[in-house]
Amino acid sequence: MNQSIISHTRLLIILSGTVAFGAFAIDMYLPALPTMATELGATSTQLQLTLSIFFTGFCVGMLIYGPLSDHFGRRKLLLSGILLFAVTSAACMFAVNTHQLLILRGFQALGCGACVVMARAASRDIFPPAQLHSMMSKMSLVTMMAPLLAPLIGAVSLMLAGWRSIFGVLTSIALVAFYFVYRYIPETLTPDTDRRLHLGNVLRTYGQLLASKKNITLMLCMACAMSGMFAFIGGAPFVYTQVLGYSELEFALLFGSNIVGMSLITSLNLYLLKRFQASSLMTYQSGALLLAGVGLVTMRATGHIDYIVPLVILYVSHVNALCANGMASLLHLHHTNRAGSVSALAVSIQFGLAAVSTSLVATFSHSPASAMTGVMLLFGVMAFVCAVSQRKMS
Repeated sequence: MNQSIISHTRLLIILSGTVAFGAFAIDMYLPALPTMATELGATSTQLQLTLSIFFTGFCVGMLIYGPLSDHFGRRKLLLSGILLFAVTSAACMFAVNTHQLLILRGFQALGCGACVVMARAASRDIFPPAQLHSMMSKMSLVTMMAPLLAPLIGAVSLMLAGWRSIFGVLTSIALVAFYFVYRYIPETLTPDTDRRLHLGNVLRTYGQLLASKKNITLMLCMACAMSGMFAFIGGAPFVYTQVLGYSELEFALLFGSNIVGMSLITSLNLYLLKRFQASSLMTYQSGALLLAGVGLVTMRATGHIDYIVPLVILYVSHVNALCANGMASLLHLHHTNRAGSVSALAVSIQFGLAAVSTSLVATFSHSPASAMTGVMLLFGVMAFVCAVSQRKMS
């Protein structure tokens, strides 16, 4: 087999693994949230806020690390982010109250943000523009193994050794990733030492990116789709176990079924990219979110809550493909020396809006099913509007 193909495949798998840090940090402890609330003497709202604080720290980390990587290069900053993630994950094992857990999750998110933004920026450095859409879709297929495995690993860890062991597993994953990145990932961008890095340049770059209607529409389309999915992630542990009556293991398995749907739709997306423009596919994919959102609210209002699970699968299955198309389209518009800033801004907007989404679900947690389905519909509508708008600009 051609050595360059092997090298590219290895790079793709390792970079996908670092992007998956976010999914592991978010999804792995979801089955344990009710148990954690009991042991730490916290309410469900307080535990759901650990998701919101994670999203906030995630955004801040990306906005800081993105421009730094455009100036200093990717490799050292990626390694420092993985190390920060590992240390704070280990510290979470010893949290004795929700205040400590919130602080540690915030710092854990800073390191995670560096991992995610650096991996995507490095992908833009490595792969030529003509391959970017397919490579982003392939990366998302590899990355989807994380949300498939994370809740299952979390549920098994919870049953065998308690919720604190979940953060021990996260620490181990980070240390393994550190080894592979250190050994196999080279520097992918020549540092820009001719241009001074200061806050004014960083803000100017972000301002220029936000001033483009094409940029902001693509970013908001991805952000709204992700926010709808995270409304599900924030509400599902309580809706599935307390409203629908599933056990923690059953919840983990049902959560994983969403990833099967994601894999099918993303594989279909790879095929359809050979025949249709990404902008057209994003319109179809956001339309599926809108349709599923309407169905979810309707089923909840009429009391047919058993239909929530298949409609959630329909909704979540299309998010990954839509975001892969959107990110590739966005990165394709910009040179590699802006890839870090572009990726940082796009993903930080996604998770910033996701923090709003999970906060809304937490605010109305007295009726978790209504809160989850209502917020999913809201962001499904917004994603569809943005997708239609960006298609008209294409």
